[in-house]
Order: sequence, then structure tokens, then C-alpha cells
Amino acid sequence: MEKDKDIIEVIIDEQPTNNKKIKFAYWDNLAKDLSPLFIKVSSAICIVIVLGVFFVGFFIPKSDNKITKRLEKLQNTNSEYITAQNNYSSLSDEINTLNSDLADKKKNYEEFTTSQNGLEKINDENDKLEKEKEELQNTVNTKQSTLDSLNNQASSTSQSTLTLTSGTYAVGENIKAGKYTIMGSGSIAISSLGKARVNSNLTADGKDYVLNDDETIKIKGKAQFIPIK
Repeated sequence: MEKDKDIIEVIIDEQPTNNKKIKFAYWDNLAKDLSPLFIKVSSAICIVIVLGVFFVGFFIPKSDNKITKRLEKLQNTNSEYITAQNNYSSLSDEINTLNSDLADKKKNYEEFTTSQNGLEKINDENDKLEKEKEELQNTVNTKQSTLDSLNNQASSTSQSTLTLTSGTYAVGENIKAGKYTIMGSGSIAISSLGKARVNSNLTADGKDYVLNDDETIKIKGKAQFIPIK
């Protein structure tokens, strides 16, 4: 009512003579009155539309098969993706092969290290044995030298020692003249020109005698003649 009153006052004060001006004022005031309501209604409609689109998109069931087929189609038609996938698979295979080779090499290295350590121990044992062998060889050489010396002495003694049994022997024919150690069992007589200058018993320890050429030796028993050098 207050608005209508205002309109009447305007008309009375100004005393318009044109009906169009009166109508314009009326519609202008009406638009002002309806403007807040229009804004509210428009906002509500927009909100309803947005919510409707959201709920429709959220609750509409999607076909998994269609999505899967669409994805497969995209994957098959996308050459770059296929190439990248193939490269990835190849690289994965190469990495697996390298890891396998690395494991084998690591195992071989561990075995080599173990063998190397064992080889070093064997070498140390060999060095120790070689040293012992060298010491034993030196000992053997020393013993062998002593044995050779004894053998030479025995050989020389056996070759120069003369053993005579009971009988008569001529110096210069049956035995060389010289100085001898005579030992044995029984008796011995040494004579020159039929005259005896030695007539004694033989002993195991032996006695030293000088035999001259043209002398005669008579033995009863067994006697050994060892040259004295």
C-alpha cells in the first residue's frame, strides 16, 4: 500500500499528462520489487541443475567391460605406449639377466677367494716342506759323504789286505815287501837265508812287521797282512 501511495504522490506532485510515463514508473517499481525474488529463484535453479548433473553422473552405472575395451583400444592404437611397454619389458629382461650374471660372478668370486686362501695355505705348507726337505737333503748329503768315505776306506782295506793260511810264502813273489800289521790265529815265522828272525804267535790285535825281499814266511793257522802306509 505504501508503494501505491508513493506512486499516487508522484502522480499528484508532478501531474503527469502522459500515460506512458505513468506506466513506466509502475513497471520500474514492479521490477525493483521482483528483482530479489528473481535472483533467489535463479540461484536455486542453478544449484538444482548442478546437483542434478552431479547425482546423474555419480549414480549412472558404468560398464566395466566398455571401459576395459576402451582402454585396450587406446593401448592398441597408441604406438608410443606400445613401444614404451616393449622397451620396458626388454629392459626388465636385461636387468634380470644382469642380476643373474652378477649373482653367478659373485659366487665365482667367493669360490675363487676361498680357493685363493686355500692355495696360499698350500703354498705355505709347500714352502715349509721344501725347507724341511732341503735340511733333510743336507743331512743325507753329509751322511752320504761319511758313508762314501767309509766305503772307500773299507774298499781300500779289502783290496790291500792279504789273507794267508797255513803254508810257506816268499816275499817278493807271494807278497810284496813292505811294512804290515799282521793279525790272526796260529803262529808266524819270518826267516832270511834259512835263519829265522821272527817266530811268534798271531794275535787278534796284530803286530807290525817289516818284510824284505827274498825272505820266507811260514804260517801255521790263518794270518791277515794289512799294509801300513
